[in-house]
Amino acid sequence: SRGLKQLLVGDYQINGIVTMLSGRPFTPQFNAPDVGQQRPDLSGDPYQNIPAGLFFNPAAFGDPSNSVDPNDPLNLFGNAGRNILIGPGFKSFNASLLKNIRLGEGVRLQLRAEAFNVFNHPNFQVPVFFLDRSDVARVTATANEGRELQFAIKLLF
Repeated sequence: SRGLKQLLVGDYQINGIVTMLSGRPFTPQFNAPDVGQQRPDLSGDPYQNIPAGLFFNPAAFGDPSNSVDPNDPLNLFGNAGRNILIGPGFKSFNASLLKNIRLGEGVRLQLRAEAFNVFNHPNFQVPVFFLDRSDVARVTATANEGRELQFAIKLLF
């Protein structure tokens, strides 16, 4: 009777991992022809008057090459600092439930149920930060998978 009770309700183990990260900093840029990536001019607050569906206000940035002769191929660097915007944060909770069953001297059978992203919380990548793209300031990708479950049997000896 005691052995059956121990088999049914004993030797369980519960584990959890909580991950919480602040957003990743990123730098808004222009894709300048023949030059590569170029920082913009900061002309307003990118976190005010944000249009619906966008992560920041792209109108807060200007193209530094527009303030000079357009025929002059200067590689102008805007006044916007590096990593001045912060992307979405990251939150995840993983859990596992393990049941250990003794089979003999030094031999155990372990039943495992594991859940990754238990609450199925979407986490997002930084938004599109190229100011000359049509989808600028939109979040277009997730940083994690949806909820995943996995079950396993492990023999420990």
